[in-house]
Formats: sequence, C-alpha cells, structure tokens
Amino acid sequence: MSRQLRKQGMWPADELARSVWHLAASLEDAVDLYEASKLVKTSEASVAIIKKALVELASFNDVVGELTGAVASADLSVDSRMALHQALRDYNRIIEPSRKLLTDIRNTIGAHRTAQPGPPEQKKHRSTFDAWGEWEQRMLELESQCTRENWVDSFNAAIELRNIVGQYALGSWFETDSAGVKFYMPLRISK
Repeated sequence: MSRQLRKQGMWPADELARSVWHLAASLEDAVDLYEASKLVKTSEASVAIIKKALVELASFNDVVGELTGAVASADLSVDSRMALHQALRDYNRIIEPSRKLLTDIRNTIGAHRTAQPGPPEQKKHRSTFDAWGEWEQRMLELESQCTRENWVDSFNAAIELRNIVGQYALGSWFETDSAGVKFYMPLRISK
C-alpha cells in the first residue's frame, strides 16, 4: 500500500483508485531501492538492491495493466482519457524492449528465485554438470543486467507515468481523520 497516500489518510474506494494506489505503492518502493543502490560501497551490494528494485518495477508494470483496464472502463472526460492513454502508450513503448528481461530477472533471480531451475528448466538441464553450468551462467548473465544504468530509462518512464496519473482526479477515495471516515474525491498524488 502507498506510504504517501496512507500518510494523507487516503484509502481507495473503487477499482480505479485501487489501481492508482497500487501504482503509487510499487513505484515508491522501486524508487527508494533504486536510490539506495547509489549509497552502497560495493558493486555487489548495488546489484543486490537493484534486483529488488526490479522486482518492484515488475510489480509496477503489472499494475500498469490493471490501470489500463480501469481507465478504459472509467467515466472520464475525453481529454483525460486521451491524455492517460497517451501516457500509458509512452510508458509501454519505453518498457517493451525490456519487459521480458524484467520478468525473467524477477522470476529467476529476484522475488521467486530458488536454488535450482524451475520445472521447464529442470527437464532440459537434468543433473549433468554441463547443463547445471549453463543454468548458473544464465543466472550470472541476468545478474549482470541488474545495474542502474541498464534500467534508468525504465525507471524514468515509470516515474513519468506516475506523475501524469497524479495530475488527474482518478477514482473515488475515502479520507480518514479523527472524526471518522469520510468519502472524498478527487485525489492528486503528490510527486
């Protein structure tokens, strides 16, 4: 859940707001990890942090799909819908060349990693030394892609999309305060 929206006492009240909420949350974590990778002293530590940032960026990418569907079915002005669709197209154009690699990093060495290959890879690799060497080499190659420089455009595209989404009053929201829960709309995500 979004730390920034939670601090403001904002809670999603419909599908579009929930998509905005998840979009903001996944990017908060991704950007925090990306920035933290700049502060560590070793390249190994930076790679470890970037791997986790890429897991969050992959989550952001998944939420972009949810947001696209929510925007398509939402009651928005023509201008808002066109601007959001353009922002989504721009993001997808930038991320598309790296989307498969992003998913592969998350699923192989990021969030879902194990000490051995998954069932499809096990079938290929079996237990021969050479095949396991290939698997290890694949993991090393994926890890070599986990640098800030390789992903700066993708992170910037995600931030730009989040900023554009934040310019529009999307969804319905609950606002909480000491007097109880109040229905609130619209919301502007703070940058």
